[in-house]
Amino acid sequence: MIRESTIEVLNDTSLFDSRQLLPRSVLGFAMKMWVQWAKDHLRPFPSLIRDFDFGVVVLRQSIRYERPFDFFRADGFTVRSRLTVRQKRHLLFGEVEFMNGDERFASLDCAMRPLAIDSEGDLGAISARVDGAVLAMFRAEEIVPAMVERPLRKALSSMAATEARAIASAKYPIRIGRHDCEAADQWSYIEVGANASRAREALILGAPAALRQDLQAGLSQPIKAMEIEIDRPLFLFDEAEIHSSAYRTVDSLVFVHVYRSNVGGSYEQATVLECFERPV
Repeated sequence: MIRESTIEVLNDTSLFDSRQLLPRSVLGFAMKMWVQWAKDHLRPFPSLIRDFDFGVVVLRQSIRYERPFDFFRADGFTVRSRLTVRQKRHLLFGEVEFMNGDERFASLDCAMRPLAIDSEGDLGAISARVDGAVLAMFRAEEIVPAMVERPLRKALSSMAATEARAIASAKYPIRIGRHDCEAADQWSYIEVGANASRAREALILGAPAALRQDLQAGLSQPIKAMEIEIDRPLFLFDEAEIHSSAYRTVDSLVFVHVYRSNVGGSYEQATVLECFERPV
């Protein structure tokens, strides 16, 4: 049986906007639940780094909002998670559910890359596999041969197949500050999503008046899905541009944000997709 961890969360206004639990809050629970699951079933996260030179870095996140849930919907909610080892031990895969009683209102899937950490230096890391003493802490049923899907790539391929065309585009420059980073001065995956949302808002507010109505759902409607893939990290004080494009599909308004940087060459650092339901 795959082991679970559960936490109870009291609603506070910082977790929500006027419509729903913020994507930024949902993303934050990915790491909280990894830390909780590790403490419950492996070792506390600092111990994994300090005593086993084992860490993780987030590669991909998928959020799905399934039912309405705003600040006044309840006094709090339950978050529960499971973790499995995937792809020949090259990935950890977390599945997180957000529950209002017996009703799931959102879910989050998270793919993480195991790292070998230099715990005595500056927390430098290289890609690794789940192995040795850490692997021995997992149950046999938690080591799964199945591959981890890449929903972002599937969504982009589907849009290409239907010849979806951008109805608006813009660039949003950023510099990675300390508030964007985690302990190793590398950008936090949470802020990758949050900065993409800022880029969407800037695109809409800066769009010509003739396009504003077509883009309005990106400001007025709750988000129904978000996909994040991180290809290369950025670090403290690095500069980048978010290239944002808006697409109209049959029933949705989709924003695709590509982080581009010239740090060490010309690269795409990450891609974020946000999906909103278009009102009838």
